[in-house]
Amino acid sequence: MVFILGRMGDNHRALMLIIERLRDVPRAIEFAKEQNDPELWSDLMMYSRDKPEFIVGLLELGGTHTNPTKLIRSVPPGLVVPDIKRALTSVLHDYHLQVELCIDCKHVLDTDCELLSDGLRRVQHQGLAVDGEQMCLVCQSPLEDMSKGSVLAFWCGHIFHDRCILHPDVLQKTQLSSRSDLALGGGLSHRRRNLPLMHSSIDQRRMLTQAKLDRTMLIRQYHPVCPVCVEYDQKKMAQMHTGWSASERRDHAAEVPGSSSDTAAELLPPMQALMLGHNVQVKWQGKKYEVDVDTAQAGEVFKMQLYSLTGVEPDRQKILVKGGQLKDDTDMAGLGLKEGQLLMMMGTAGELPKAPLQPVKFMEDMTENEVAQALAIPAGLSNLGNTCYMNATLQCLKAVPELKRALDLHAGGMGQSDPRKNLAASMRQLYDQLSESSDGVPPLVFLQFLRQVFPKFGAQDRQNGGYMQQDAEECWNELLTTLDHALRKEDGGNTSVIEQYMSGTMVTTLSTDEAPEEAATVHEQMFRKLDCIIDKSVNYVSQGIGKGLEQIIEKRSETLGRNADYKAVSRMARLPEYLTVAFNRFSWKASESVEAKIVKSVKFPLDLDVTEFCTAELQMQMRPARQRVRELEDRAAMARKLKAKRPQEPSSSASAEEKEITEPLAPFELPESFKADVGCNPSGVYELVGVVTHIGRSANSGHYMGWVRKEKGVGGPEPKTGAAETRNWWYKFDDDEVSMVTDDDILKLCGGGDWHTAYVTLYRAKQLE
Repeated sequence: MVFILGRMGDNHRALMLIIERLRDVPRAIEFAKEQNDPELWSDLMMYSRDKPEFIVGLLELGGTHTNPTKLIRSVPPGLVVPDIKRALTSVLHDYHLQVELCIDCKHVLDTDCELLSDGLRRVQHQGLAVDGEQMCLVCQSPLEDMSKGSVLAFWCGHIFHDRCILHPDVLQKTQLSSRSDLALGGGLSHRRRNLPLMHSSIDQRRMLTQAKLDRTMLIRQYHPVCPVCVEYDQKKMAQMHTGWSASERRDHAAEVPGSSSDTAAELLPPMQALMLGHNVQVKWQGKKYEVDVDTAQAGEVFKMQLYSLTGVEPDRQKILVKGGQLKDDTDMAGLGLKEGQLLMMMGTAGELPKAPLQPVKFMEDMTENEVAQALAIPAGLSNLGNTCYMNATLQCLKAVPELKRALDLHAGGMGQSDPRKNLAASMRQLYDQLSESSDGVPPLVFLQFLRQVFPKFGAQDRQNGGYMQQDAEECWNELLTTLDHALRKEDGGNTSVIEQYMSGTMVTTLSTDEAPEEAATVHEQMFRKLDCIIDKSVNYVSQGIGKGLEQIIEKRSETLGRNADYKAVSRMARLPEYLTVAFNRFSWKASESVEAKIVKSVKFPLDLDVTEFCTAELQMQMRPARQRVRELEDRAAMARKLKAKRPQEPSSSASAEEKEITEPLAPFELPESFKADVGCNPSGVYELVGVVTHIGRSANSGHYMGWVRKEKGVGGPEPKTGAAETRNWWYKFDDDEVSMVTDDDILKLCGGGDWHTAYVTLYRAKQLE
């Protein structure tokens, strides 16, 4: 309905529908920004006067579209606005940053202007070398012929006799007195200023220099520009705008310097003899082409003109001119070309390049979204002060597409009463920004709601004053718990995506050898992760998982009437599609009062089989799916083997193997128990898709990073160089810096040193097709 009203032009009703029915503050602000209508902003501010959530939203998200002062003054007295201090602090902080940015920009601009001005002064202070054998561009007489008058040189490099280009009236006004008059103290400067007569040689030189300066100022006043450059510009402009009407030409001529009928232009003599170029004809393959030759340029420019007309590349052109063949460095002014002269050209035109099927679009012309799509590089998250634990967790959870779809379907914005739902909405918005951007995205809003829901993540260091480093596994667990609550429907009839795809069922049996007659107790519970216990005997992740599922606990025995040691054996009765394995890397070190890190190497595989940790009933049900996984893995291994030996053995045996792997497998039918359980793993075999690593010696320090597997055929092209044997490429998320690594780099994260160590791993069920 909002879309329909917006298309109809009824923006006011559409805005009222958003704020009254949906009560979605961010969406209302975004709608007002899209329409760019000041009346909408007035309506929104008028509506928000007595609504605290809208006031805070406008202060935080309104940007430059709203006036914070006007908004605060419109708030009724006595109205309690939660989080108003935080919103005003954010506004003042943004204003302070804007002021500092303006000051810095002004400083940079002033510095650049100063440097450019100094450069201009240095250039203008340089002299211009004039050779007496040079020719005047008008009379073609040597400049040393003083009968034509003194020499006038312009900054453009054109040199003339003053009598050839100056009007007689200008000559009379700018005429220098004779050297004898100057010796007696005459000259323009003396007559104008009524200075006393000076008779020394030094005074005479000073007066002569001053007279020359006065004459130069007068010439600049009556003849400020070079006539050659003026005529050349007018000629080029006439060629460029031949399709203009007479009135358009007059209007444009009034705007072009030197083309108006001012005093300087009236004093210019006719310049028919003063031509920078000639219009010549070039004959090639029976056709004649008219070319405007610029005699001030070299022959290479003339060849490029012919290339644009004929398609003959410059190195293939043979142009016959006076004295032989035209070369790239030939001086066109020295050829003596005449108007309409015919030149001959020989050469073969190559195939002209074809126009691209799609218009070429440069990166500078692309929007931020288009750049991200063209490069297909996932964006990272900016570190806002020891927030690497959160960035690594969010990047790994982004590898669960079902979670992204559930967030997209999540109704409501970030102005709800339940802060957990606000956290889910901000997570959805953050994932959308990551999908649309190619640069690092600052998770400001998400971090704010995360610390609101879990204040412990906002703890600050009393010594340094900044935010403290937090535990990535703890952030992972808290996020899954919050999303499990926020993504459930209000009626509670359906399970959430967390329970369906990332949670399993664990059956635990408790028994004690101290009371054999006591019956074992069995109970079921939901789990979201498996713990990998690390001690001296654990070298592989499967050993650590086994230790975590079989433990000795102490509890009261009703049979014995006292506490006894019970053996707790846990087995999984339902496997989720996404399995989290957490490594117990930190243990409390009482001597130093810190969570010390266990750096022992614990190897983890790219493919994990957890069948041995399942109940006997589930193992029986998973047999058909496990057989299917084996068939698919055998085919994949055979395909890799065939690809490796194909260059060496193009024989019939290779063709037979290729035929075997290309033959389709028989359709696989899942058992009924698994068909109804959407989001489970029917095979017990997983593949690694995400890793959260930690580098450092304690839980309260160090650095976290995320490693996410790149899916085949998704995103940009895979690197052509590197490890050729790798099966998958991975994205390494070091906050906002993203790079690509191989499977071998992932397997090196097992620990054993001061390198990044796997802390949380995310596995996904193997596909059966």
